[in-house]
Amino acid sequence: MQLKSNRAGFLVNCSTAGEPFAAFMPNALPPTPPLNLSGEHFDRLERANRALGKLDGLSRFLPD
Repeated sequence: MQLKSNRAGFLVNCSTAGEPFAAFMPNALPPTPPLNLSGEHFDRLERANRALGKLDGLSRFLPD
């Protein structure tokens, strides 16, 4: 597979069990402006994380 490096990321040649493959490595996201996870922002993030956990738990009871 031919993929040139771009601003989204780049390919890294790897191998496992003697089989070569290319893995896409995304570039880091720039923290500009830096995240402000204090006070109300942190509380909202925690509530959202708990809600996702509940949703994940309940989804196990749904048929495929």
